[in-house]
Amino acid sequence: MPSGPTLAASSARRLSQRSTEELLRRVLARVAAAPDDAAGAIAEHPEPLFVFNADRRILAANPPAENFFGYARGDLDGRSVEAIVPVRVRHPDAPPMRATDVLTTVEMPGLCRDGREPQLSMTFGAVATAGEPLFVLIVRDRAAIEDALEGLYTSEQRFRLLVDGVRDHAVLLLDADGRIATWNSGAERIYGWRADDIIGQPWEMFFPREDRCAGIPPKVLTAAAAEGYMHAAGWRVRKDGTRFFAETSLWPLFAQDGAVQGFAKVTHDLTSKRAAEETQLRLGIERAAREAAEAGRDRLARLHRAAQALSRATTPAEVAASILHECLAELDAVAGAVLLRSHDGATLAPSGRSPAFPGTLASIPVDSPTPAGDAIRTLQPLFFESADAFVARYPQLAPAIREGGFQASVALPLIARDTALGVLAAHYGEPHAFTEDDRSLFLTMAELCAQALERARLFEAQMAARTQAEAASRAKDEFLAMLGHELRNPLAPIATAIELMKLRGETHSLREREVIERQLGHISHLVDDLLDIARITRGKLELALRPVDVADAIARAVEMASPLLEQYHHKLTMRVPRGLVVQADPARLAQVISNLLTNAAKYTRPNGQIDVDAAAVGADVVVHVRDNGQGIDPELLPHVFDLFIQGKRSFDRAEGGLGIGLALVKNLVTLHGGGVTVTSTLGAGSEFVVRLPSYAQAALGPHGDPARAATPTNAKRVLVVDDNRDFAEMLASSLAALGYEVDMALDGVSALEHLRVFPAEAAVLDLGLPVLDGFELARKIREQFAGRMPRLIAVTGYGQQHDRERTADVGFADHLVKPIDIKEMVAAIERPEL
Repeated sequence: MPSGPTLAASSARRLSQRSTEELLRRVLARVAAAPDDAAGAIAEHPEPLFVFNADRRILAANPPAENFFGYARGDLDGRSVEAIVPVRVRHPDAPPMRATDVLTTVEMPGLCRDGREPQLSMTFGAVATAGEPLFVLIVRDRAAIEDALEGLYTSEQRFRLLVDGVRDHAVLLLDADGRIATWNSGAERIYGWRADDIIGQPWEMFFPREDRCAGIPPKVLTAAAAEGYMHAAGWRVRKDGTRFFAETSLWPLFAQDGAVQGFAKVTHDLTSKRAAEETQLRLGIERAAREAAEAGRDRLARLHRAAQALSRATTPAEVAASILHECLAELDAVAGAVLLRSHDGATLAPSGRSPAFPGTLASIPVDSPTPAGDAIRTLQPLFFESADAFVARYPQLAPAIREGGFQASVALPLIARDTALGVLAAHYGEPHAFTEDDRSLFLTMAELCAQALERARLFEAQMAARTQAEAASRAKDEFLAMLGHELRNPLAPIATAIELMKLRGETHSLREREVIERQLGHISHLVDDLLDIARITRGKLELALRPVDVADAIARAVEMASPLLEQYHHKLTMRVPRGLVVQADPARLAQVISNLLTNAAKYTRPNGQIDVDAAAVGADVVVHVRDNGQGIDPELLPHVFDLFIQGKRSFDRAEGGLGIGLALVKNLVTLHGGGVTVTSTLGAGSEFVVRLPSYAQAALGPHGDPARAATPTNAKRVLVVDDNRDFAEMLASSLAALGYEVDMALDGVSALEHLRVFPAEAAVLDLGLPVLDGFELARKIREQFAGRMPRLIAVTGYGQQHDRERTADVGFADHLVKPIDIKEMVAAIERPEL
């Protein structure tokens, strides 16, 4: 510890002188304000004060001054100030004093009336008045000051000994900037630093790095200065980098002018205490858990049995039955009932009651003064430990309670997701004191019942929604099928008329015919896409798989997309070798490539470049379709294969389409066991990559065109039956132009009459005929013309698999979908019987 005058003692001496000067300035100010009352200005102060003039004549002395020097009241008035100092230090010839703004302090011996000469500290100052200047003198006893300082020094030494003797607390002082000014032995033990190493360092080094980064140390000092005290607990850091949990108290130290001079800080290491508390807490929790497990074994078994029973219930009625048969028994109740809240929330309707439940049970308004009504309104359980307690609250229900002979009763609201679904009422034959464990069991049981009710309601709603969705899906499929049929009906005669114009070799309307044929193909493609996507979403699409050379499929796809490619004057480059064989439905594989080509053609500016490549890559066959078109927006790219998703269109919607072409591509490729991906750069085109498993067997040889036109082998007789006169006439004319002998009927009844006089070898029947539809007409033809049965060909707008199965069941040899390709019609007529 340091010896001699200390920092605290020297600071106290300076503070003493400063306080003297401040007191003197206040007195001078009061004398200046009222110079005629100078005696009054000094009278009330406890310090010895004199007022004298420039000739050093005492004008007034206050009582402490007179007492200090041993004079009676007024004895010093009129005397020279030198009367209170020894003769040897007097200056009788000194000139009059001059008034200045400077305060002057002199240390000299004084002279008391009894002859004592105490050492004094005299401080005086002047006040200029309208007359002569006035001087005020304050006298301090030097011996008293030194005694006080010695006492302070001694107390400081004792304080330091006390602080340094504290071993389990770090007691230290910080300066105003938060730097360490003192360090006791407890701080050295707790933090690990010696005083020589740490004094002058910032206190922030005690905080973990994350706290320093968050600016916590200066915030703590600011808060302590503002509040006058700061208490905190948290992790601190020792010299070796280890952390400990500390409790810290922080006090600001203020100067006389109110400025913060520093901080006193006390830190207690709570690591061991915290560990012990955590151990005790853990042991307590474990002990409580064991006790709860032992005490609640029966309760858990009850809840488990109830939960098992409730889990088997799928409807609200089944849940109510399980509550009555299982849950009430687990609660030891002798009777009970379940009331469920109506959809409008206004009433509670009985969903079940045990045989012993008293009285009749009817719907109860939620706002009624009943246990069930009160429980569901307040969402709080009601416990009545005796019949008297029940009747005291609900006297109107006393007859029902007495009739059943019940005592204790419970009304439990069944709450799920903050919504009251109903109420469970339970009755007991004897008074029952419901303990905390009992009430907990009741509440948990009510929660289980409410969750089961919620599941049942959700299940019912889900089943209703599923039924509704399935009905909507069926309605959608029926609508799409009807839409396809209704669209194909007007398309059929148009397509047939175009074929007839071709057969007649007409050239004067060639351009117009090409436009009609191209747009007709586009509409037919849209209709086919609509029906295909409906089949895929219902899982009804069936693939006719066989080994297919990818080159053949791509050739067919190019033929399908060629009208659009030609319309936009695109250049198509193909690098597709033969011998790349996959197991596929040839028509669907061609549809995949055709859709990709169509997509590329629509979103590439005229005179663009489209490339189709195919190659074997490992165990797969990979087809690339690239274009140099507008590309795909990055935000759209992840969704390009979603249904009804399209890229940005031009104002005139020249690209057309319904946004299902690429969705069909993805679904069809997936059905084939493959995958499709896309990459694109906006403004620089797109590339679609189709990957299909390679067919391991030998490659196929060249195939003929699967859509090549058959030609009549002889002049067969064909009966065309369709209520659409335009279509019937166009088809009949086209067949006649090919050399067939054709008759026509517009309904089923007329068709039977025609067959009696026109022994047709093939009959083309529309399925949607009036009065006698195509199915019934086919049955009657089989019955009435069994000896000369014509080949039956169904023509319809319905093309789904179940439609084809239905026509096959009644004897149709072929099923053609409108609009009719005349080549397919000829092939159907000419196809040999099996």
